[in-house]
Amino acid sequence: MNERGESNISAAASGHGRIYQAGRDQFIHEGTLSSQSLRPVLDVAAPRDLASLPPKGEVFVGRVPELSSIRANLSTPGSVVVLSGLGGVGKSTLAAQYAWQNSGIYNPIWWITANNSAGLHAGLAHLIVTLQPELARALPMDESAERAIQWLNAHNDWLIILDDVTNSADVAALVSRVNTGRIIVTSRIGSGWHRINTTVIQVNVLPNDDALELLSRTLHAGESIRQFDPIQNLALVSRLGGLPLAIRAAAGYISATHIDVEEFLRQLSNYGPDLLDAPDAWTTLARTFHATFEQLADTPLALPLLRILSWYAYEGIPRLLIDNLTRSVDQSQLKHALMKLAAHSMLDVDAKSISMHRLLQTFIRTVDPQDPYRQPADIAAGLRQSTELLDSTLPQVHAPRDWPLWQRLIPHIAALADRASPESDTAVSAHLFNQTGLFLNEQGDARSSIAYHLRSCAAYSRHYGRLHRDTLAALGNLAGAYQAAGDLAKAVPLYEQTLSECEQSLDQDDPFVLSARNDLASAYVASSNLAAAIPIYEQTLADRVRVLGRLHPATLTSLNNLAYAHQVAGNLKQSIPLFEQALAKRERVLGDRHLDTLASRHNLAASLHFVNRSRDAVRLLERNLDTREQILGGDHPDTLASRNSLAYARLSVGDVYGALPLLEETLTARERILGGDHPDTLTSLSNLAYAYEMKGELTYAIQLYQRTLAGCERVLGSDHPDTLAARSNLAGSYRAIGELEKAVPLFEQTLTDSVRVLGESHPSTLALRNNLAGAYESLGNLDRAIPLYEQTLTDRVRTLGEDHPDTLASRNNLAGAYESLGDLGRAVPLYEQTLTDSVRVLGEDHPDTLASRNNLAYTYRAAGDLGRAVPLYEQTLTDFLRVLGEDHPSTLISRNNLAGAYESLGDLDRAVPLYEQTLTDSVRVLGEDHPDTLALRNNLAGAYESLGDLDRAIRLYERAFADSVRLHGDGHPTTLRIRRSLRAAYLARE
Repeated sequence: MNERGESNISAAASGHGRIYQAGRDQFIHEGTLSSQSLRPVLDVAAPRDLASLPPKGEVFVGRVPELSSIRANLSTPGSVVVLSGLGGVGKSTLAAQYAWQNSGIYNPIWWITANNSAGLHAGLAHLIVTLQPELARALPMDESAERAIQWLNAHNDWLIILDDVTNSADVAALVSRVNTGRIIVTSRIGSGWHRINTTVIQVNVLPNDDALELLSRTLHAGESIRQFDPIQNLALVSRLGGLPLAIRAAAGYISATHIDVEEFLRQLSNYGPDLLDAPDAWTTLARTFHATFEQLADTPLALPLLRILSWYAYEGIPRLLIDNLTRSVDQSQLKHALMKLAAHSMLDVDAKSISMHRLLQTFIRTVDPQDPYRQPADIAAGLRQSTELLDSTLPQVHAPRDWPLWQRLIPHIAALADRASPESDTAVSAHLFNQTGLFLNEQGDARSSIAYHLRSCAAYSRHYGRLHRDTLAALGNLAGAYQAAGDLAKAVPLYEQTLSECEQSLDQDDPFVLSARNDLASAYVASSNLAAAIPIYEQTLADRVRVLGRLHPATLTSLNNLAYAHQVAGNLKQSIPLFEQALAKRERVLGDRHLDTLASRHNLAASLHFVNRSRDAVRLLERNLDTREQILGGDHPDTLASRNSLAYARLSVGDVYGALPLLEETLTARERILGGDHPDTLTSLSNLAYAYEMKGELTYAIQLYQRTLAGCERVLGSDHPDTLAARSNLAGSYRAIGELEKAVPLFEQTLTDSVRVLGESHPSTLALRNNLAGAYESLGNLDRAIPLYEQTLTDRVRTLGEDHPDTLASRNNLAGAYESLGDLGRAVPLYEQTLTDSVRVLGEDHPDTLASRNNLAYTYRAAGDLGRAVPLYEQTLTDFLRVLGEDHPSTLISRNNLAGAYESLGDLDRAVPLYEQTLTDSVRVLGEDHPDTLALRNNLAGAYESLGDLDRAIRLYERAFADSVRLHGDGHPTTLRIRRSLRAAYLARE
C-alpha cells in the first residue's frame, strides 16, 4: 500500500494505496491464446444438439405430474427447479428424462455432478472446453469455470443439471449470477433452497402401478422370453417400498441369475430386519445388494472393483483409472468383471467412464464386521487401491496441456479426501494430496489447497517422520499455500520451521536447504521484515554462486529476489544494479524472449520508476508488452499484467490520457476472461479508479473504488491486505472530494483493522496512519494530526531507516502540519532537512526532491521570506519542465505556485500571464472540471482582483463558484472559500 503526501504539492508522495500487482510476472503459463480463442462469449456458439447426459438405457416409467411441474416451473429464463427426495428414489433419472424429452428445445444440455464445489467448477470448466477446445490447455480450471458462467449469461436456450448437490451454498453463487437459461438441481436436501430463489419439487417413491411397470419392463429388458407372476411382482415391489433403485437392482439380479421372483423373495427374507440398523429404504437396499453380491462371488475382481470405485465420485469415473489395474491383474478378467457388474446393474459402463450409484458406494465402503462382504480389511484394501490408482494417474502440476486430465480427476480426489479419514492416509495419500494442493494453488485456489496440504503434512510425518525430505517439502508447500491465501501469520512460522528442520537433517549446501532459505526470505519480504529477509537472501545468493555457479537459473533467481528486497527496503542504489545484472545474465543465458528474462525486465522497470527514470521504465515495459503479445497473445493473463504495468508507469509520468485506454482495455479483457470477481480484475478496477482520480473525475473514481472494495470484501474477505488497501483508497477519494465525514471514519476503521491484521509496524499500517493524520489535518484538527504524523515518522525511522522514501515522505508531511499550525520554527528546518536528504538519497531530479524544494519555497513564502522563496520556486519550475515536461500535473502546480509568489511580491505583470498560461494548460491537460483547474481559475480571479480588474475577477469567481457547486456541492470547503472571495469582490465593486 502506498500513500499520498499531504503538503502543498500533489507530487509530495506517491499515491494513496492502490492495489498494484507486480509479483505475478514470475509465474507464467505456457499456453498461448489467440484473440479468436478469447473472443467475446456472445460470439461463441454451441454446436447443434450439444448434450452431456447419462446413457439413455435405463427404463423410465410414470412421473407425469413431476415432469409437468418441472416444465411449468422452467417456463421463463433464469428459472431454477430443485428435485428433492431420498437416495435411490430416481431424482437423477427424472432430471435426465426431462432433458431427453426436451432436447429439441434446449441447447446445450449439460450435466454436472455438483456434490461439492470442486465438482461444480470441473463441470463448468468442461463445458467451456467443449465449446472452445483450444482453451483446454490455456486457462486454469477456475478461469475456465468463470468463462463458462460468462458464456451462460450471454446465451438463453441452455439447460444445466446440477446433480447430487449436498450443500445449497455450493451452487448459490452460480444460481445468483445467471439469469438466463434453466437449471435443474437434484438433492437429498429439502430445506434451505428458499435462500437462493428456487422452486422445490418433492420426488417420492413410485406408486404401486408405476413400480410394477418398472419391475416388469426391467425384467423383460433382461429376459424377453420368460414370463413372471404378477402376484409375486406386486409382493416384490411392496417389499422394496416402491424405491426405483432397489427395484432395478432386484430386476438385474433376477435376470442375471435366471431365478424367478418368488425365489428372490425367499433369498431376500434370509436377511432379516436386523441386517442394518437403518431406515427401511436402506435396509431394503442392503438386502437387495447382498443377494447380488452372492451371485458375484464367482467373479474374483467384481467386489474388489466395487470397493475401489466406492471412494470416487459416483459419476464420470475415468476408465483410465481402472485400466491402470491391468498392471497387476489380467485385462480379460477386468473386462469380464465390468461386464458382470453392469449386467447386475451395479455399474453403468461406457467407453470413457464408469458410474456407480452413490447409495451402493456408501453401502460397500461402510464397515460391518457381521457382513462378510464389508469386512474392515477388504474395505481398507479398496481404499488403498483407489488411492494408488489416482496417484499413479496424476499428470504434471504446472503443464497446461495436462489441465484437462486434472479437471477430470479433481472431483474423485475430492470425494476420496472427504470419505477417507485422515487416520487412514498412507504415504501414497500424502503424495496425492500434496500434488493436488500444488495444482489448486497453481490454479489460484489457495484456500482449497490448504486442506490438502494439511492432510499431506500429517500423513508424511506419521509415515516417514518429521525430518524426512518429503515431510519437509510438504511443510514448505503448506506454508506457500497460506502465503498465497494472504495468511502470513501462519505462513512465516511454517517457513521458519521448515528451514530449521531442513538444517537439522540435511547438508547446509543441499539445494533443498537453499530453496527453503529463499522461501523464508520471500515470506519475510511479504510481511515487511526486511531486516531479516535481506541477510538471508545475501547468504542464499552467495551459497548458490558457490554450489551451483554464477549463471545457474536458481542463482539468477536469488539475484533477482535480493534486488527486489532492496527495492522494497528503499535501497534503490543497491536494487537497480542487481536487477540490471539479473537481466543481463538472463538475456545471455536464457535469451531475450525467455519468460524469466521478461520477468527481470519488468522488475527492473518497476525499480527505475522509484529513481525518476520513469520514462526508461515506460520504454522497457512497452518492449515487454510487445514481446508478450507476440509470444503469449494479446489476451494471455501475463500479457494483461504487462499492459496493466505499462499503464501504471504512464500514470507515474503524468500521462493520464495515455494510461486510461490501456487500463480500460485491460479491465474489459480481464472481466471477459477471468470474471468480475478475479483478484486481477479487482486490481484493474482499482487502477482505473486511480487514473480517473488523477484526471479529476472524482465522482466516477469513487464509484469504481466502491466497486473494488465490494469485490475485495466478497472475494478475499474483510481482513485481506488488498481489502484494507481498497478501503484506504476509497477513504482517500472521499477526502479528495471534500467528504471528510465519510473519509475519517473509514480511515479510522481501516487503521484499526490493519493494526490487528498486519501489526503496528507494517508499512501498510504506517501508510494508513499517515493518511488518517492527513484527513485530520484537512479537518483542521491539528491536535490529532500532528501526534499521528510524529508517531508515524518515529516508527518509519525505526522500521525502515532514516533514508527510506517513505520516511522522507513522513518528514515532509509532518513539516506541512507544523506549517499549517503556524509553527514555522519547526516547519522550515524539517523541510530543509527533507530536501537535503532527498537530494542525497533520490537525486536532484527525483519528483519527490522537486516536491520537497517546492514545499520549502512555500514555507519561505509563508514566513515572508520572498527573497528565498521566489528563486527556489523558479529553480523548481525549471527542473519540473526539464524532468517531467510542461504538461505534467506537478509542473502546472509549480507554475501556479510561482505565479502566487510573484503576486505576493506585488509583481502582477509576471503573475497574471503565468496564471493565465497555467489555467489554459490545465483546461487542455486535465479538463475543465479537474480540482486543480478549479483552483487555478479561483487564483487567477484573485490576481485580477489585485489588479483592480473587478469585472474580470467577478466573472471568473462566478464561474468557479458555479463549477464548485456543481462538482462538489454547497458545503464543500472549496465552494465555501470561493463564495467568500466572490462576496468580497462584490463588496469591493460596490
